[in-house]
Amino acid sequence: MSRRGPAAALALAVLALLLMAHGAHGAECYFSGAGASLPCTFGGCTFSLDADQFLERTGSCADKSGRLYLNNENIKGLREGVFDNMGSCT
Repeated sequence: MSRRGPAAALALAVLALLLMAHGAHGAECYFSGAGASLPCTFGGCTFSLDADQFLERTGSCADKSGRLYLNNENIKGLREGVFDNMGSCT
């Protein structure tokens, strides 16, 4: 087994923190061929499914524009206002 030194240990620690932070907030809501993998984020909004498989949103993303992909996510319905006060989405 080789010794890699403090720089390698620091790089590994940073990578672990980035992976934990990414998982805590969910993936970006972009097309990946199989859906967005909820929960996912779009600007300051987080989209997720509740226990009844209804799409819900937390946060604010009024200034965000772009493409929001939520396909292939087994969404059964939408919670009231889930897309209210959002930026320009296609």
